[in-house]
Order: sequence, then structure tokens, then C-alpha cells
Amino acid sequence: MNTDIIPDADGTRNIGSSSKRWKNGYFSGDVVVDGYVWGAHRNIVRVADNANITFNSPTTIIQATITTHGKPVLILTTFNLWCDTANSYVYISIQRDGNELAYWKFAVSSDGWNDKPVTLHWVDYPDAGEHTYEVKITYVSRGTWDTRGVKRVLTLIELQ
Repeated sequence: MNTDIIPDADGTRNIGSSSKRWKNGYFSGDVVVDGYVWGAHRNIVRVADNANITFNSPTTIIQATITTHGKPVLILTTFNLWCDTANSYVYISIQRDGNELAYWKFAVSSDGWNDKPVTLHWVDYPDAGEHTYEVKITYVSRGTWDTRGVKRVLTLIELQ
């Protein structure tokens, strides 16, 4: 084939179907889906840590640094929490360069938590440059909290 494949009108033709899918695709350039570019130029940073962290005051539980080009950054984090005290709560925030972007409040109503999975995501719009993102426990009402024995992960993806 020595020509482009171009539909006769915008948004009217498909490649494959839900029952007849292509097996693999090999491209030398970018793939654009609804305005997002997926290709060799993706900027992804992933940090994982298994160490136990016990805290009862503001604590950074995981952090990562990424150099961006002024595009949005998708922030994904996952970890498990333990708490030994009922009727307590904790604020968990995502921060960039020491500034809070978003926070969530988690409450324990009875008998504490035992291995509570937490998954958070946020989209940030930073200027181009190097930025450090961190997931931080910013307030604990009472008790001892920890991230015992489970991998903490922070993934940063600069969207194109």
C-alpha cells in the first residue's frame, strides 16, 4: 500500500469492530485518540515502595519528580491504610512542589481499619519544568495510622 487511508467524512468509518478486532498495530509515529497523543513521546514516572510507615502527624508517604512540557499531568496513587483507633479520621492530600492540589478525608467509624485500600487520582496543569509530587497525610485526629506491608505506588503521566 502506498497511499493514506482517509474516510470520505469525519467520524463516519471504523477500523475493525467489537467482534472482528485487529490483532496488533505497529506504528512509527503517534496515535491520536480524541485529541490525546499516545506514542513514543509519552512522559511517565512511576515510583513504588514497600517500606512500612507509621505516622500520627503530617507525613509524606510517597513522592516522585517529573520534568514536564506544560501539558496536563495525570496523577495516580494507590496504597493500603491501617488504623488502630475507632472514630478517627485522616486527610490525605496530593501536593505539587509543596502546594496542595487536592485532599480527601477518610473516617474510621468503628473498630479501626484493617488493610483499607485507597486509590486516588487527579489531573494537574503545571507550567513546564521540574515538579515534585507527593502524597501526604496532612492531619490525623487520633490513633496510629500506617501503610504496613503493602506497596505504595505513585504514577505521573504527562498527557500529550
